[in-house]
Amino acid sequence: MPGNTMVKMRTSDMLRLEGENIFSIGAGQEIVHILRAYEELERREDNLKAYLKGLDDYSFREIVTIDAEQDKQIAQILNLVIRIIAENQGSNKLIDHYDPKRLQLLHEQEEAANKAQQEIEWDKKNNCRHAVA
Repeated sequence: MPGNTMVKMRTSDMLRLEGENIFSIGAGQEIVHILRAYEELERREDNLKAYLKGLDDYSFREIVTIDAEQDKQIAQILNLVIRIIAENQGSNKLIDHYDPKRLQLLHEQEEAANKAQQEIEWDKKNNCRHAVA
């Protein structure tokens, strides 16, 4: 059955994989930050285009053509980086299900919840009241 497939992986391999994903996410976010700084240069470029429009038609057309191609390339890069970040975040969520530390924490939380439930049931059975903090 596909839903019950067991995966056996050494903890060191899992941590390495998760570390690689975290690095990719961080690098992707840094790339997005760098490319967003590009917007200030775009503003300066627009000012230069406005200046050249009436002075030199050839230079104006060349800048507009180059700018349009650069804008397409930047948009493609941003889209790819955002996809990489999203894919690696999703991958890390899947990996987390096999993290021994996470599994131990979940087990401890479940035990604490069960113990608290047993105490509440015992108190109800024995007509005890707890002060609410």
